Amino acid sequence: MKVNIFTLFVFFATCHFWVTPLYSQDQPESYSVTVAKDSFIVSGYRVLTKTVNQWEIVNNFTVPTVSLLLKYRPHVRSHFGFDEEKDRFIDVVEDVSSTISAVCEADGRVWVGFGFYEGEGWEGYGGIGFYDPMTNTIGVLRHPALIDYSVKSMVVTDTMLYIQTAGHYELSSTVGNGLVIINRKTLFATAIIPPGTSTLWDKDDPASADSFYNKSIPEIINDRRFTENNVAQYPAPIVASFETIGLDSLMVRTAFEERTMRERAVSSAKLLRKDMLTLPGQDGGLMVRGGQIGVELWGGSFFMRDPGGEVRSIQSECPIDGVASFIIDVPESYTPSENYCIRPANVYPDLIYDEGRCVVVEEGKSWIRETHRIRLLICIDKLDTQTKSCLINGRPMESQYFSFVIVRVELWGLQE
Repeated sequence: MKVNIFTLFVFFATCHFWVTPLYSQDQPESYSVTVAKDSFIVSGYRVLTKTVNQWEIVNNFTVPTVSLLLKYRPHVRSHFGFDEEKDRFIDVVEDVSSTISAVCEADGRVWVGFGFYEGEGWEGYGGIGFYDPMTNTIGVLRHPALIDYSVKSMVVTDTMLYIQTAGHYELSSTVGNGLVIINRKTLFATAIIPPGTSTLWDKDDPASADSFYNKSIPEIINDRRFTENNVAQYPAPIVASFETIGLDSLMVRTAFEERTMRERAVSSAKLLRKDMLTLPGQDGGLMVRGGQIGVELWGGSFFMRDPGGEVRSIQSECPIDGVASFIIDVPESYTPSENYCIRPANVYPDLIYDEGRCVVVEEGKSWIRETHRIRLLICIDKLDTQTKSCLINGRPMESQYFSFVIVRVELWGLQE
């Protein structure tokens, strides 16, 4: 196979690669990429872009469900050995993820690879996707050669998709299917793997292919020691459909189908918990109506990440310090406790907040936390803010704070 190495090096220069294992969708890596003059951050399942002084979510890839896992990797059922007459598969699997693990820019779009950790009851599926800023659309490709492994790095050209795969397990990691090369016109996949062992790391085995595999994609292609590896292909009906509609349409359709399956699972979800949290203004306390969801509120100090990536604590002597932080303690069988905070607009606007954990509060605004098992809805039903001069890190500063906020919390359990 002849490869234009110069073209690959040009594309390689724009890519950002995943270098550490991703163990859970609760701890996603963040990657930045520039398309034309627009800057984007992709993290977990989200695509964000910078608008004025804050990052806003512009689109999302679908959070996995058990039905999606079993659609793409039906063989994982045998990993758990559960009694299907007594247990539901959704109650046995600890986590299902397919989070962004690699990113690069090509043909005016943000291309991403997906990764997951397999072990200790955690599962997932791989693949690649794109976000098109011009049309605000996403596309997903779950090629059989990619579905069982994570994407370590990728390069996209006009004719080929070069995807470096890896498998991440409890006590080991492997090269997966190696470097998978997919023809964009036919969807036919070939692959090459390093010589000798396929192990990258193993607790009990010192042998490793890391010296061969921890290289750029152009370097791997030029390494004649790599050998061919047979990989799975799409079935004939999908190839026939692809030949009619083309790669972009196939990927957009797949993304739509995934979103539809997620919505179907959510539509049949069962309401597990519901509560109203009231934050009065004078004493900075928190009243919980109903007591179904454990909540803890604290003020005076909160953590956030500044533009340089450093996580630091902000000390404040404001009545409620401009930010209300609270823990939502949901049933342990569904998900661990979650930390959230809410803040008025224009409070510390120079800092980048995790929009999934600390959001600008607007009356009627809601945000959602999802896993394969739950859908946690947090909605600001009513609020009022005031401005007061107070000390922040020892310096006088005008700061908004909440005089009154009512937060509605709903926890829904998927019933697949």
